Amino acid sequence: NVTGLTANTSYTVYIRSICGTTTGKWNPISSTFRTPCAVVGNFTENFDTTSVGTGSKTGANYPDCWSYIDSTTTGYGYVIASNPQSSPNVYRLYRANTASGAASEELVLVSPKTDNLGNGAKQLRFSVRSYITTNYISQLEILSMPDPTSTAGATVLYTINNTNDRVWTEYVVPLPVTTDDYFAFRLAYAGTTTASSVTIDDVNYEDAPAPTLASSHTDILCNGDTIGTATVTATGGALPLTYSWSPSGGTAATATGLAAGTYTVTVTDALNRTATANVTINEPDALDSNIITTNITCNGANNGSITLAPTGGVAPYTYLWNNAATTSALTGLPAGTYSVT
Repeated sequence: NVTGLTANTSYTVYIRSICGTTTGKWNPISSTFRTPCAVVGNFTENFDTTSVGTGSKTGANYPDCWSYIDSTTTGYGYVIASNPQSSPNVYRLYRANTASGAASEELVLVSPKTDNLGNGAKQLRFSVRSYITTNYISQLEILSMPDPTSTAGATVLYTINNTNDRVWTEYVVPLPVTTDDYFAFRLAYAGTTTASSVTIDDVNYEDAPAPTLASSHTDILCNGDTIGTATVTATGGALPLTYSWSPSGGTAATATGLAAGTYTVTVTDALNRTATANVTINEPDALDSNIITTNITCNGANNGSITLAPTGGVAPYTYLWNNAATTSALTGLPAGTYSVT
């Protein structure tokens, strides 16, 4: 029983007998074995230490401890030195999409084994671009997988639709709370007979950063109302995130039914890291009509006037008098009672 062996390493075993204090000769017949890959923590794969393959079924290859699923009629994945984001290599996936059963075919590059994909505490960061030589329409899916040999039971975490976009774009995909141990890149059927091909580079399986917050709000339009809203958008953080508003507002990302005032939201991630933001809901001053009246000078005259000089509220102001006038001032008025809204 040999312990302390290095993961993913080839060992050769030779045997000889020991009789008492005498040792026999080494048996020239040896046995070679390779230890399994270890469960990985944070890692980076840029495909630069893997030998290049070729664009064919027989030339398909992938890095150590990764795996590969290919059910395409014409398709393959391989390491290639071609317009890398970080030199010299990238990983290319290609499928022709012309077979009658293309819609059910798949080409999948599967990660090394992790521990439950970090169980909400990790993220996947990588870069993608269309392959260079022709026009491709591609649908690249990021999967969570329980089994590296089959996509049965896999979950699509994110989808990238690439229509011949030949510029490197970095993507960040938060990994969920899960019992799945593998993530994968699946070049799926894009719904067309046009071929699909993407290249992938600089894959990072890493800790999700602490959450950062951005906030927005809706102010109150009428003094005294309670219709304000506040929303916080969290970036990063280990899932799941929880929200807590104070002095009121609830436990969701958006707080509603708010009166004027300042509210504080605290966001906590699965690693108990917190971020806070303050949101102020504003309201206008109370509306005051500031009525100025001029009475008539003689009984039976019609030289009275009413003028409004409103303050507060939210301009512009509109007026509706009980005589159907819509201006801020009435002139030439006889004695009587007038009302305005």
